[in-house]
Amino acid sequence: MPVPNTFANATSAIPLSQLDNNFATAITLGNTAIQLGNTVTTLNNMTLANVTISTVSTPITAAQGGTGLTSPGNSGNVLTSNGTAWISQAAGGAASTANVQTFAASGTWTKPANVTIVVVQAWGAGGGGGGGGKQSTGTFSGGGSGGGGGAYSTRQFSASDLTANVTVTIGAGGNGGNASTANSTPGSNATAGGNTTFGAYLTAGGGGQGLRGQGTTQNGGGGGGVLSSGTTSAGAPVGNDGTASAGFGGGWGDQPVGIRGISSGYGGGGGGAVNASSFTNGPGGNSYQGGGGGGSGGFVTTVNTGTAGAAGGGFFGGSSGNGALGGAASVAGTAGVAQVGAGGQGGGGGGAGNLTVSAGNGGNGAVGGGGGGGGGGARDGFTAGTGGNGGGGYVIVYSY
Repeated sequence: MPVPNTFANATSAIPLSQLDNNFATAITLGNTAIQLGNTVTTLNNMTLANVTISTVSTPITAAQGGTGLTSPGNSGNVLTSNGTAWISQAAGGAASTANVQTFAASGTWTKPANVTIVVVQAWGAGGGGGGGGKQSTGTFSGGGSGGGGGAYSTRQFSASDLTANVTVTIGAGGNGGNASTANSTPGSNATAGGNTTFGAYLTAGGGGQGLRGQGTTQNGGGGGGVLSSGTTSAGAPVGNDGTASAGFGGGWGDQPVGIRGISSGYGGGGGGAVNASSFTNGPGGNSYQGGGGGGSGGFVTTVNTGTAGAAGGGFFGGSSGNGALGGAASVAGTAGVAQVGAGGQGGGGGGAGNLTVSAGNGGNGAVGGGGGGGGGGARDGFTAGTGGNGGGGYVIVYSY
């Protein structure tokens, strides 16, 4: 039968058998054959021009010629490849973000992806304060000297110069010396603070140990240095003759130089010393960035008067002893205070006892290399003061 060219006015379905054979002939789009009455959902190998795609059910991946993104991101962003996928980010930006890792205990630093600069800050541990001694009535009974503060060390690295993982070792604070337990005997020496290291790349030296209280003069612990740790008197390395602030070396705790611990720049402050001849006990030295030295313990005079413990060293340079307060006679010294990004305060020395009361313990140094305060001296028959512990080391790593 003849087939009209227009079906708009058809009043009933027209069987395909009554249509011209040309209607049953498949047409080809791309390389896909399509017959009238069939449904096709996929077309292959087609070239389309002037086509607008309003929506897609899933992002077109990079392998399919798209970006894999669901949105273009913020206005002004550009596409950047990380080798696997496309990233929408600010123009001129990198795929990295600032990363900060802190270590109060030993561990492993892992280098973040896509960083170029790494800045490491490290603090060595503070030395412990010496234990107070006991002596008979009418004699000098010295408190323990203060422990030296730990040094501060910093360095900037190119990220490519560092291995993917770096071992971080945090120096342990030195233990305070034990107080004398027997009559007419000295207390015990403390132990030095440990070095803090960032692999083999960076070291911050620990503070020197405070010495025992006895019937004679004692040096304070030397502050830690950038290159090595402190000793029982000299900072390491010694930056000067002890009459002024040291720079990168630790401050002195040497009594002949002066009973106060010498302040430092990046090295730790020296621990306060005890002088039996002048009847004086010194505060811990300050440090601009390292840990403050511990204050020396109070002593008992030949007329049986107990003196106060000396103050610990503080965060910044200047006069020694602007850290933790020493204890009044028979009172414990105050513990140092920590501050992120700066060295810890040295602990205050413990106050001495007298004919009626026992002595106070030295205050602990703060985390960040504060030296421990010395324990107070006492009379026979009473309890002398134990030295304060040094503050542990610390590391902060900034990656950009």
